[in-house]
Amino acid sequence: MVKVLKELFARLDDENIHYCHWKSNFQLENALEGKGDLDLLVDRRDVQRFEGVLGLQGFKRAVDVLQAAFSPIFHYFQWDEERGTFVHLHVYYRMVTGESLLKNYHLPLEELLLQSPRRIDGVPVPAAAVELIVFILRIMAKHSSLLEYFLLRRSYPAAQKELSALLAACSMEECHRLLAEWLPGVQPELFDACLQAIEDSKSFSCRYRLAVRLHQRLKAYDRYSSLSKPYRRAVLYLKRIIRRMAGNRRSKRLASGGAVIAFIGPEASGKSTLARQSGRWLGEVFEVEAVHFGRPPSTWLSFLPNLLLPLARKVGDPRRTSRMEENPGGAGEARVSLLYALRAVWVAWDRCALAIKTSRKASGGRIVICDRYSSAAVGAADSAKLAVSAGRGFKSAVLNHLVKLEHDLYGKIPPPDIVIMLKVPLELALDRNRDRQKKGKETDAYLARRHAGFAAHLFPSAAIIELDTNQAEQDVIRSARQIIWKFI
Repeated sequence: MVKVLKELFARLDDENIHYCHWKSNFQLENALEGKGDLDLLVDRRDVQRFEGVLGLQGFKRAVDVLQAAFSPIFHYFQWDEERGTFVHLHVYYRMVTGESLLKNYHLPLEELLLQSPRRIDGVPVPAAAVELIVFILRIMAKHSSLLEYFLLRRSYPAAQKELSALLAACSMEECHRLLAEWLPGVQPELFDACLQAIEDSKSFSCRYRLAVRLHQRLKAYDRYSSLSKPYRRAVLYLKRIIRRMAGNRRSKRLASGGAVIAFIGPEASGKSTLARQSGRWLGEVFEVEAVHFGRPPSTWLSFLPNLLLPLARKVGDPRRTSRMEENPGGAGEARVSLLYALRAVWVAWDRCALAIKTSRKASGGRIVICDRYSSAAVGAADSAKLAVSAGRGFKSAVLNHLVKLEHDLYGKIPPPDIVIMLKVPLELALDRNRDRQKKGKETDAYLARRHAGFAAHLFPSAAIIELDTNQAEQDVIRSARQIIWKFI
């Protein structure tokens, strides 16, 4: 059992909180090793204390955007550094089950399931007969529509293995007795026929007819009316298809809301590596997007100039650099051309548009990982570059107008939520840069100037944490993960 779970279950027992792992217990050992989620049913009278324990143990609550609008089912996650995996708790406060998407049944079986006469690796689980009853009901519910059956087909062999394990652990007489006591509307003959149909892989039409008969007996426990159920099911299924087509394979969002996480620092300090690694790590579970403020995507204003810029470099002065940072804006009118100022404005426009889009995505619940971040502080990295010209005449007037435009655009940029500011000695940065496989790699002189002149705008509303990257890469990645998990 992973350490995180061992500590959690010990604390739950100390607090005398009533819960059980209520399904798929034949694979519980794998789940306790972090290979899958844990399905916990918790006594409603202990919900507040249960959530308090989870908070103390560092678990974070998440919601599934593909789940029905209201459901007493929640997700909790904790990062287990020792195993390098997320621990996932699928927590139920009511016995809601049935179809994969809709979870249409609310069965009055909470007390029966929580009467846990046995334990597996110290975790309370229901009696095998109780688990078998719930298993048959939830599997047959997945045969009530073609949409649900298509979702079930892939895992049908595993379901049959689970059924065999449950049949070997209990007697049918006990199942019939419990049905008569807790669900008297379900006759033993119907229950046995459903069990046989699953075990023998009978035709879908046979299983469908049995599922309809069983539903008639359980209709009093439906959460949705007969009219709304097909509509809700179709909407949820369509959402899943649209998200898959859009490449959004993760549907979990933190209940505390999304976050904009920015990695900033001088050149070759590890920004891109940490941003990429953090995105992959969080993307194992949550909806995550990655953005790069050093290379913001083109907008309608900058599309054509950005398209023509490579051509302009070829036919223009070969001594003129393409890097905004090489031109020391603010060093005097003679050093700043109108073309440079115009480019600074359209870069500011692109960065402002990207920041606003990023903030909206985070407000909607997504985690956005940013390689660099922009601000209104003149001279700060990836931020405003132009300064007011003291000269007179038409050119100075135009330049000062462009300065105002640039500063206004950067001033509209929403701040990030978390800023991880990377520190690295110049010598190490130079060594890393020499080892980079990168087209148009920076020179040592350029890197030295960037380090000497690096300035970071410290956003007053953001959590700002310094991270020394002068250590082994895996240690840096581990530290970054600890910082992020603490603050999101």
